[in-house]
Amino acid sequence: MPSKAILRLSSMRRYALRELKSIACAFLGSSVRPDVWLMDGTEVLSGDHFSLLHVGTAGHKNYIGHLVFNGDFKETHIGRTFSVSAGHVIKRNTFDCSLMIVEVGSLGRKVCEREQDFYVPLFVQGEVDIPLVAHNESARSDIRRIRRNHLDFVVTTQPGQFRAFYYDMYLPYVTQRYHDRLLLMDYDEMMQKARQGDTELLLVRKGTEFIGGAVIAFDRGLPKLWSVGIKDGNLSYWRDGVVAAVYYFSSMCLAERGHKRIHVGSSRAFLSNGVLRYKRKWGMRVVGHWPPIGFLLKPLSLSQGLRGFLLRNPFLCIDKGRLCSAVFAENDEVRSDRSLERLHKHHYLAGISKASIYRFGEGESKTWFIPEECAPRLGSESGLT
Repeated sequence: MPSKAILRLSSMRRYALRELKSIACAFLGSSVRPDVWLMDGTEVLSGDHFSLLHVGTAGHKNYIGHLVFNGDFKETHIGRTFSVSAGHVIKRNTFDCSLMIVEVGSLGRKVCEREQDFYVPLFVQGEVDIPLVAHNESARSDIRRIRRNHLDFVVTTQPGQFRAFYYDMYLPYVTQRYHDRLLLMDYDEMMQKARQGDTELLLVRKGTEFIGGAVIAFDRGLPKLWSVGIKDGNLSYWRDGVVAAVYYFSSMCLAERGHKRIHVGSSRAFLSNGVLRYKRKWGMRVVGHWPPIGFLLKPLSLSQGLRGFLLRNPFLCIDKGRLCSAVFAENDEVRSDRSLERLHKHHYLAGISKASIYRFGEGESKTWFIPEECAPRLGSESGLT
């Protein structure tokens, strides 16, 4: 049997390798020589044929495929290149693509980014104040569902319960929901934190059956919802209110211990993302983005497919060091204070600097009156023609 010293050394090596990989990714992107794919399909909103090049990893490529084509697309593996060589790929553009997406870190971004590009973080981080307050009908409906189904909870630190959660709840749920877009929580890391006392496991119970739960991690005293799972990936438990119960019960028990806020983890930076929208209804504010890698969106030609993609998928992006939302609209959509207020309501998140509107249309950019309650958080940008 290996000694404890050898085991500790092995664990330190794994940690060091992870750290080195994180540092390299921060500068270069998800990979030093990432794969290049040509993706073809019918863009959902426009119904037009649309082609794009994706430079990066398979998991993020598949996410983009679901976002643009609703998962129904053809892909061709072109080869591998350096992220910082994206400009050469663009110049060739022998595939007649309207969009190129490159996964880049800080160095890759400095080399590749042009003025008309958008840098979209892979994930944004959020926090909510606790105990949770239902500010909208959707949240109030969730709380009624929890009570109607007589859900309650227990909190445990037993290692065996963590193992059961991982294999019986977490893995089935993320596999069912994300398929080929999986970015898994590491089992060994979870168990190590559990043994060190850095995590707790909240389990939601219906009658005598545990139907879901969440790992709560503590980082410098701040609780974080690290991962959520549903028993057997059975989405009927979702309809019973199990995910709402995870958020609601976590906020209750942590608030009782004196905590004022909880970190609710990572969400995709596209505003149509279901996880981001769910957290937003509980009052989430954006507190940063991690890891320091993102999608560099490089429009190549304004096809109907690209237009449809942008109209359908507003996103959070980094603009001059600030996190903003980028919203795309037809020129005639933004003609009144009411339309500005509607856009503000749907696309502004607490914690971002502003929501910028990019208009499609002919002619010069128009100046709009921005309602006082929206300014300066809502801005208008030049028309896109």
